[in-house]
Amino acid sequence: MQILISVLLLSAFWHPTNLSSEIAHPFEPAATPAVTASRSSNIENPFEPVQGPANAGQQTQDKAPGAQTPSPASAPPQPPKPAPNLGFPTRWKSTNTGFIRTLHFEGDSITGETDLSANSPQMAGSSEIKLKKKGTKYVGTVYVHRIRWDGTATCSESNPIELTSVTPTRIEGRMFGPPFNARFDWKTCSFTSPEDWHSIVWIPID
Repeated sequence: MQILISVLLLSAFWHPTNLSSEIAHPFEPAATPAVTASRSSNIENPFEPVQGPANAGQQTQDKAPGAQTPSPASAPPQPPKPAPNLGFPTRWKSTNTGFIRTLHFEGDSITGETDLSANSPQMAGSSEIKLKKKGTKYVGTVYVHRIRWDGTATCSESNPIELTSVTPTRIEGRMFGPPFNARFDWKTCSFTSPEDWHSIVWIPID
């Protein structure tokens, strides 16, 4: 009898709907509270790069104080240039005729020219020499082109020449041709005296 009374009292106060609303379902996850916008904005994204100062890249490009700019690679040394005319004077005077020649020295060659009008009032034209070193002497040819002072005749000839001693202060050798005081015949384009080897000496006048 007492047991029956207890069951009736318990059923009078039992409200299943109220109990289910307060007890969480064991298979449903609990609701996660929303993160406020102010808090999420302060949290950095681990996958985004950290923003540095705007001028950071410029500072790395600037030259550090005291740093020296590397100098460009130096050019290879150049061989010394030879002295003009190999150290020989340019103008030379013949002690035999007084004619003045301009000589050019280059390697084992000697070339030169003479203005005949500057050396003789009775003729114009030019004289050119070309020599090449052979052994201990220079061997070559003298080319002469003569023009009569009034322009009525021209004559050309060539003769061998040899220089046996060549120094910056004196040149010695020999030349094939007429005597230095021989007379020239414009009609025959030849000298009145026979040709032969004659010694020559040239000295610098510079």
